[in-house]
Amino acid sequence: MKKLFKNFSWSAFAAYAIVFFFVTFTFDLIMGRFHEPNLKLSKVIIGYLISVLGFGFFMSLFFGKKVLEKTKKEKS
Repeated sequence: MKKLFKNFSWSAFAAYAIVFFFVTFTFDLIMGRFHEPNLKLSKVIIGYLISVLGFGFFMSLFFGKKVLEKTKKEKS
Protein backbone atom coordinates (compact mmCIF):
# COMPACT_ATOMS: atom_id res chain seq x y z
CA MET A 1 0.00 0.00 0.00
CA LYS A 2 2.86 2.41 0.72
CA LYS A 3 4.16 2.01 -2.81
CA LEU A 4 0.73 2.82 -4.17
CA PHE A 5 0.44 6.06 -2.19
CA LYS A 6 4.07 7.22 -2.48
CA ASN A 7 3.23 9.92 -5.06
CA PHE A 8 0.01 11.13 -3.38
CA SER A 9 -0.09 14.68 -2.07
CA TRP A 10 -3.03 16.69 -0.78
CA SER A 11 -2.01 19.87 -2.56
CA ALA A 12 -1.96 18.10 -5.92
CA PHE A 13 -5.33 16.54 -5.09
CA ALA A 14 -6.83 19.96 -4.39
CA ALA A 15 -5.33 21.45 -7.54
CA TYR A 16 -6.59 18.68 -9.82
CA ALA A 17 -10.03 18.70 -8.18
CA ILE A 18 -10.45 22.47 -8.57
CA VAL A 19 -9.35 22.48 -12.20
CA PHE A 20 -11.54 19.50 -13.10
CA PHE A 21 -14.56 21.07 -11.37
CA PHE A 22 -14.27 24.29 -13.36
CA VAL A 23 -13.72 22.43 -16.63
CA THR A 24 -16.74 20.20 -16.00
CA PHE A 25 -18.95 23.07 -14.84
CA THR A 26 -18.01 25.21 -17.85
CA PHE A 27 -18.67 22.33 -20.24
CA ASP A 28 -22.10 21.70 -18.69
CA LEU A 29 -22.89 25.41 -18.81
CA ILE A 30 -21.94 25.66 -22.50
CA MET A 31 -23.85 22.51 -23.43
CA GLY A 32 -26.98 23.85 -21.70
CA ARG A 33 -27.35 21.11 -19.13
CA PHE A 34 -28.72 23.52 -16.54
CA HIS A 35 -31.67 24.46 -18.76
CA GLU A 36 -33.13 20.95 -18.87
CA PRO A 37 -36.74 20.85 -17.60
CA ASN A 38 -36.29 17.74 -15.43
CA LEU A 39 -32.99 18.78 -13.81
CA LYS A 40 -32.54 17.66 -10.22
CA LEU A 41 -29.93 19.79 -8.51
CA SER A 42 -29.15 17.18 -5.87
CA LYS A 43 -28.19 14.63 -8.52
CA VAL A 44 -26.01 17.18 -10.29
CA ILE A 45 -24.20 18.07 -7.07
CA ILE A 46 -23.67 14.40 -6.16
CA GLY A 47 -22.40 13.72 -9.67
CA TYR A 48 -19.95 16.62 -9.44
CA LEU A 49 -18.69 15.47 -6.05
CA ILE A 50 -18.11 11.90 -7.18
CA SER A 51 -16.43 12.82 -10.45
CA VAL A 52 -14.29 15.65 -9.06
CA LEU A 53 -13.14 13.73 -6.01
CA GLY A 54 -12.44 10.60 -8.05
CA PHE A 55 -10.53 12.47 -10.75
CA GLY A 56 -8.56 14.50 -8.22
CA PHE A 57 -7.69 11.41 -6.20
CA PHE A 58 -6.48 9.30 -9.10
CA MET A 59 -4.55 12.11 -10.78
CA SER A 60 -2.79 13.03 -7.55
CA LEU A 61 -2.15 9.36 -6.88
CA PHE A 62 -0.26 8.98 -10.15
CA PHE A 63 1.26 12.44 -10.68
CA GLY A 64 1.14 14.17 -7.29
CA LYS A 65 4.67 14.50 -5.92
CA LYS A 66 6.32 14.21 -9.32
CA VAL A 67 4.63 17.38 -10.53
CA LEU A 68 5.32 19.24 -7.28
CA GLU A 69 9.02 18.31 -7.40
CA LYS A 70 9.31 19.53 -11.01
CA THR A 71 7.73 22.88 -10.18
CA LYS A 72 10.03 23.34 -7.17
CA LYS A 73 13.09 22.62 -9.35
CA GLU A 74 11.91 25.07 -12.01
CA LYS A 75 11.41 27.83 -9.45
CA SER A 76 14.88 27.47 -7.99
